[in-house]
Amino acid sequence: MRRLFGVRGLSVFHRTGHQAALRDALAGFEQLNFTSKTPDPFNVEKRTLSSKATDVNLYSRSALHGNYCTIAIILAAGARHTVDIPNGVTHLDEKMAFGATLDSFRSRTQVREFLEMNGGICDCQTDQEATIFALSIKRDALKEGVQLLMETIFRPDVNLETLSDALQNVDNDLKYLKYELIRDKEILDLACQAGFRNRVNYFYLSFA
Repeated sequence: MRRLFGVRGLSVFHRTGHQAALRDALAGFEQLNFTSKTPDPFNVEKRTLSSKATDVNLYSRSALHGNYCTIAIILAAGARHTVDIPNGVTHLDEKMAFGATLDSFRSRTQVREFLEMNGGICDCQTDQEATIFALSIKRDALKEGVQLLMETIFRPDVNLETLSDALQNVDNDLKYLKYELIRDKEILDLACQAGFRNRVNYFYLSFA
């Protein structure tokens, strides 16, 4: 090893003269600029809005990047909470989301046009524990986006046409489930039934 690195165990750096002390600035790095302390962009603020009926937890984070923002409402309403109503209702609710409302959006087409005009996308996801209504939209259309969220949750237009469309979408989901290589959604349904000893509703299997 000494023959490889030099006589008497000296390293290559010692033999070639690279013996810069740590207190001496390296060439080209005499003046360094360090980042200043800025607010944490991932810091989340929580506020609780209380009423006689229930408490609403509001989580917000400063929008520091780009012209878009994401807003969402999470409800503690999933298949596990629908014991006294028919199976699969949460699946049906998911497919009816962001459709016609009783106030501002009279059809799903109007919702689609509004999203296209403001570069927005929307989605609703439901499982055994919760239902999430989410919307990504331009920041200057935030007020209208919140209005769309509120109306699709609390003021949906439930009629024979919207129910028929939602049932058709549910039926399509169930047909495609049979062709998935890993049928994880059905496995999750069965696992929840086993865990809660059949005291919860099915999410998918009720329409199969």
